[in-house]
Amino acid sequence: MWDASRRELSSDAHRAFVEEQCQKEIDVGRFSEAWEADELYPGMYSMPIGVVPKPNTDKLHLITDHSAGKYSLNLMIPKPSFDEKVQLDNVQDLGRVLLHVRHEYPGRKLVLFKSDVAEAYRQMPMHPWWQARQVVSIGNRRMVDRANVFGGCRSGNIWCAFMSLVLWIAVYIKSLVDMLAYSDDTFSWEFADEITWYEPYQCMFPTKQAHLLLLWDELHIPHNCPKQINGSPLNIIGFDVDANLMQITLLAERRSALVAGIRDFMSVSSAHHHRPLRQFQALARWIQWSLNVFPLLQPGLSRLYAKTRGKTNLSASVEITIVLCDELTWLANHIECVSGVFMLESLAWRPSDADLVLFTDASSDGIAFWSPALSMGFHAPPPFSFLLFHS
Repeated sequence: MWDASRRELSSDAHRAFVEEQCQKEIDVGRFSEAWEADELYPGMYSMPIGVVPKPNTDKLHLITDHSAGKYSLNLMIPKPSFDEKVQLDNVQDLGRVLLHVRHEYPGRKLVLFKSDVAEAYRQMPMHPWWQARQVVSIGNRRMVDRANVFGGCRSGNIWCAFMSLVLWIAVYIKSLVDMLAYSDDTFSWEFADEITWYEPYQCMFPTKQAHLLLLWDELHIPHNCPKQINGSPLNIIGFDVDANLMQITLLAERRSALVAGIRDFMSVSSAHHHRPLRQFQALARWIQWSLNVFPLLQPGLSRLYAKTRGKTNLSASVEITIVLCDELTWLANHIECVSGVFMLESLAWRPSDADLVLFTDASSDGIAFWSPALSMGFHAPPPFSFLLFHS
């Protein structure tokens, strides 16, 4: 057994929120009834809990830290291989779908929609053996958490495996084409004049969205009316997407926050200039998200990924090197200067649109580029030298 739950909550308001939230979880059957015990039973684990604000709201969120301590639950779970990583749909995927629709129906007005599953991760039950490792403790008051938690290193795999099956049913059984999903958000497009009455919410929805909600009802997947939205432009995973202007926009305040976050990451006031691995990974995810609008800035992540490769201890200290700072500065400067608008037509270039055509090949001996129009080639043997030649 391992009890790492002795972490004080920061305020009386947070303590009251935790008590209220735990009772709600007991009422819906996701927590067991509470019992009083100074120590856990053999085989049980109890990780620390905390309270964080929900993004873009004034509400709070109860979290369990499965990465805390030297015997944390996340350390028990192998790091996913490349094939096991969850591949979430993004606005670039939506862009490719919209380009196809625009090509097939050039004159029709489109609308976007986004539907959210209520408490998505919490709908997934865990194996009883794992439940014993998810004891939630408030002092000596103990409760077994029976459901999937947000923050487990494979929690996303569990939810996405389930949601992938739901989307398969939507596409291949219900004929709802072009359904995409990012975690608990499912999104797609519909023709603006295709609307359907959805009885449970007593309002009209884009037809495809209404049929998706009917499928969720059939499968007993919970959802709430305020989270079922539609329109164009529509905010999808933090970007404003306009299906009729065919553009994706990262608003100025979000760009400014990202630039400030990158520069703050580099400004560690320490002689050793280190940060924990979890902060490296959080920054990498934030920048990776922004590449939906700035795809040409992908090289700016290479050093950041290299610093975290092969590391698993989230609390381990990782050095912020001068080379890494140079790369992150390059990224921040470019993000700050560009418009934040990505035109979806740029995903559909034809060979005839190119200013310059280059042929390339790579092997263990090096990499080379060839321009027929310029009769010029470039060859770079590993690691860094290069040869310029003309034919």
